Amino acid sequence: MKTEFKTIASRNRVVNRILDHIHERESFLIIGHKRPDEDCIASMVAFALLVNKFAKPVTIFLEERVNENFEYLLRICTYNSISVVYTFPAQRFDTLVICDTAKRALRVESAEIDTLIADPAVAVIEIDHHLGTDSEYQADTELAMVDRATSAAELVGVIVYKLTQRQDLLEEHDIREIFSRNIVLAIVTGIIGDTKLGSFLQTSKERRMYRVFTEVYGLLLEEKTVDRSGNFSSVEQVFDELERLTDDERRCYEALWAERVMHRRVSTLLLSKKKADELHRKFGWDTVSTVLRSLADALAEESGYLSLVGYAWNPEHPELVQFRARRSKSFTAIDLRDLIGKLEIENGGGHQGAVGFRLQQESIASLVTYFLSIVDVMNAMIDETVD
Repeated sequence: MKTEFKTIASRNRVVNRILDHIHERESFLIIGHKRPDEDCIASMVAFALLVNKFAKPVTIFLEERVNENFEYLLRICTYNSISVVYTFPAQRFDTLVICDTAKRALRVESAEIDTLIADPAVAVIEIDHHLGTDSEYQADTELAMVDRATSAAELVGVIVYKLTQRQDLLEEHDIREIFSRNIVLAIVTGIIGDTKLGSFLQTSKERRMYRVFTEVYGLLLEEKTVDRSGNFSSVEQVFDELERLTDDERRCYEALWAERVMHRRVSTLLLSKKKADELHRKFGWDTVSTVLRSLADALAEESGYLSLVGYAWNPEHPELVQFRARRSKSFTAIDLRDLIGKLEIENGGGHQGAVGFRLQQESIASLVTYFLSIVDVMNAMIDETVD
């Protein structure tokens, strides 16, 4: 189980070890979780840009093409000679970096990655903010930057900041500009994307750190953006781009929105195999999956409490039933990770405002009955907090 650092000194030791490894190692492969979201991609890009400052070769491995809303992050990689690949690369790596991945079951699937991790000559670095019983370390704790944070991207930001204090590394690698515009943009994307512009923050510490990071990075972003360049110059502009739907996505969204059902305080959508197949043929699965994620957020806001989306068909994993639960921005009394615990789910994860989990179809006698049983648990959790 992953836990937060007990002291600032222990966190600083890990950060310095990671910086030392970037200095000492020669080739880096960066991976994240399956179907990566904005924080996963942003933290991978931010870490790649950090490695790039040391003039070391770095590659990001993705299982599939990402949503077009994230393309600006991948374009940054192209402009900075960072490789982004969709099939496992042939070259040798001596360092593997795992970003924003709660546990092994959620990591991108690849026999080559398993081989890398098993190789004692390969250093494994981990960057993650998922804590608690539904998490596990994938790197030695001496190289695990795992802590309570708004996002994995925030933790990369901490490492980048620490580099400003390492004069030895700055001089040896002739690093002049640490917080370049692109690295700031990547960090901002992860922070505001994972928290929905700060809406999913629960504790006063999280809200304070979010305010500090967005204010500092927002100012840096504004300062480093050329007027009339068309580039993002504020955190709000970045957030708007992340939330934007294409024309196909909008049509798909409207079709799915018509299928929603309110069960007391939980707004739901259970997508049948027939409907999923119809939408897949019309729009493609990438569009459908993107819309399902946006829809889960919108349903939570409609409810004012929680939402649940379930779908029984996915061309990549037809044997699985998948679920997404979300919490409204205005309702902070529940940590949705507790739902995973109550349901005794093993293949799932997320943060306090958003979780996802998957089950084998063969383990569910009736999808409708099981879906409604989850809704009952969610309503009971809400009832415990509402007078």
